[in-house]
Amino acid sequence: MKRAIGTLAALSLLLICSLVGAAAVGTVAAQSSGELANETVTVDNDTRAVYAQATNITNDTADVTVYGIDANGNETQEATGQLNTSTTETDLYEFTSVDAANYSEYRVVITGDGADSTEIGTVQEVSGGGGGFIGGSGGVGLGVLVVAAFVGLALVMRD
Repeated sequence: MKRAIGTLAALSLLLICSLVGAAAVGTVAAQSSGELANETVTVDNDTRAVYAQATNITNDTADVTVYGIDANGNETQEATGQLNTSTTETDLYEFTSVDAANYSEYRVVITGDGADSTEIGTVQEVSGGGGGFIGGSGGVGLGVLVVAAFVGLALVMRD
């Protein structure tokens, strides 16, 4: 019984550390005026949105530009938007008109005077249910971590 409780405690600690690590994914932005982030993300038919996020933007606002990239590498500007942290610490811009039939990738550029951190990624459709799954540029998704925790718990309780 003590072994099961110890293993459960270790699994819980692992889950918490994984969640903190996944939440910390992002890139530290430059502190000077100009390009804060410039990343390309791959999309498919299950991609619901492409997003840009920034925290504590210098002078409160940063611009977002989204480009579609076709199979030949040609880029087309698809959308522009703005991130604003004047009333909140973090702001999120979502481009939801993803066209996977014509673009296999999207390039997202964030420009401004600076930010504490930026992140660019995709939101995937979840099969069989509502909601989305954020799959940013690195890190393990929360859904995978939850499933792993339940599998670990089932294995421990089996003893």
